[in-house]
Amino acid sequence: MTAPAKRILVVEDDDVGARVLHDLLVAHGYQVETARTGSAGLEAWKQERWDLMIVDVLLPVMNGFELCRVVKSARPGPPTPVILISAAYRHPERDPAYARRALGADAYLCKPFELDDLLTQVQALVGEA
Repeated sequence: MTAPAKRILVVEDDDVGARVLHDLLVAHGYQVETARTGSAGLEAWKQERWDLMIVDVLLPVMNGFELCRVVKSARPGPPTPVILISAAYRHPERDPAYARRALGADAYLCKPFELDDLLTQVQALVGEA
């Protein structure tokens, strides 16, 4: 009997970006759902258990930094791994080490990123590497 597909929640307000991530991850055997705002992502996270979240930093209603902070601190038990992605935050206080240290993000990728780099991070964080 095979294990169920790992579940990934993509929180991305850009239609093209969301579709690319969805299609890539589904093609690699993941079960994927998307949310278009930070608050919609938070509601989806509250409703179900996810193996991983991929969260854009610049989102309407609640930004990705806030969403990551809530996800990492609100639920008892092991926190949901979070990959933050952004094209906007590239200056020193928003570098990957800052995101991990200050927010608890498990990874931070600057757009544009190589899809293989994203898949490597996904596989490592869901225990498939």
